Amino acid sequence: MEWIGGQDSILNNDSPYTSCKEIFQAVCDEIGTYYTTKGFKYAKSRPSITYKDKEITLQIAFWSSGYNTPGDYVNVEIIPAFFSTKIARVKKTAQPRSKRGYLFGHPAIFLHDLPGREPGTVRIRQIFGDEMERYEEGKSEKLNHSCNVYGITHEKFENIIHFIDNHIISYIDVLKDHEKLLAFIEGSNKERSYYLNNPELLEYIEIAFPSRKGQLIEVLQKKIESGL
Repeated sequence: MEWIGGQDSILNNDSPYTSCKEIFQAVCDEIGTYYTTKGFKYAKSRPSITYKDKEITLQIAFWSSGYNTPGDYVNVEIIPAFFSTKIARVKKTAQPRSKRGYLFGHPAIFLHDLPGREPGTVRIRQIFGDEMERYEEGKSEKLNHSCNVYGITHEKFENIIHFIDNHIISYIDVLKDHEKLLAFIEGSNKERSYYLNNPELLEYIEIAFPSRKGQLIEVLQKKIESGL
């Protein structure tokens, strides 16, 4: 694997004096180029990749940080959002573009229950590096969707791709499969359930699963009530 631009890529030639903005943009360009071959569209100016079919639209935006430090720290934060393509089309003029057909995204899909653990146990899974545990209210697993890309290697880039593929893009299948969506909702803890409190998610279920919507809606409503 080679970076865009080969040996001349800024990712091969970064230094303590290299602009954090340039490094951030270079990493986003690498991600965008990779996913363009997978059917996504890449927007360079406000970095994001977007996948769209007749049912689901997925937009993954890439943000950085005001705490970036040349020669030490360049943050890439990965922010996903899933939309119903059909609902967004129907509500084309009724809502702002960013809210049309919105179903869920960050942070709902990055929160997972930790059954059988001591109350207050929170496990943080990193894109790079080891898992961390700490104690706070509730008990859950949280996926850290930010990483430091200063000095990024090809191995670390592959870790980012693995994170996006397995912890974000996989939810397209969840939204299209009744049993997978049911399992996702049933496995929601109080914290995630709070973020599923969305009328358009209920509307999507009615459209996508007309013959099996009753069970999904009942379980979702109970989970929402438990999270309020």
